[in-house]
Amino acid sequence: MTTIYLIRHAQAEGNLYRRCHSWHNGLLTHTGREQVKALEKRFEGVHFDAAYSSDLYRTMSTAGAVCRTRGLTLRVDPQLREIGAGVWEDVPWGQLLHDHRDSLAAFLRCDPAWQVEGSETHTQVRRRVRAAVEARQISMYLIRVMTNLSQDNIGQLFDNRDHSTVIHSIRQVEQKMKKDPAFAEMVKELKSNITSRH
Repeated sequence: MTTIYLIRHAQAEGNLYRRCHSWHNGLLTHTGREQVKALEKRFEGVHFDAAYSSDLYRTMSTAGAVCRTRGLTLRVDPQLREIGAGVWEDVPWGQLLHDHRDSLAAFLRCDPAWQVEGSETHTQVRRRVRAAVEARQISMYLIRVMTNLSQDNIGQLFDNRDHSTVIHSIRQVEQKMKKDPAFAEMVKELKSNITSRH
């Protein structure tokens, strides 16, 4: 069975100074660096096959706690960033509360209609992150239907995922293909493009 650990980044400048740091690439604070050390100790002896992070310094530095002692390469993907806050980036939360009380309330309750200049919506973030996960699932599915590789062998191609992860990914793609004709067409087109090149 696959176990997934979701780890929030250690304290960064935005947390300490109470500023909106979504895509703003702040550093870890002294407390944050101590939290990374504690995290490393917390997961001592726990097996990890892979570690993923956005490309922001605070998340990569935090994820490094599980990579360093295991010789793991951190898988960095900008698609895993939190919501882009546009013109709110690096603005103090207190100022946002004072100047944009209603909009801030909508932001905090993940209102799908929330947006400020240059930001993403919550719906766009969900789509972005889902796309990052879906691409891996589609890849596993295509390898399975186009080759004679076993689920274990496919898992090895994806950071040594176990066969249950591969089975889950294939099922997810198959279910979505049944429900979503456009998605099914896209997967078939990918398969056709790959076949035509070989």
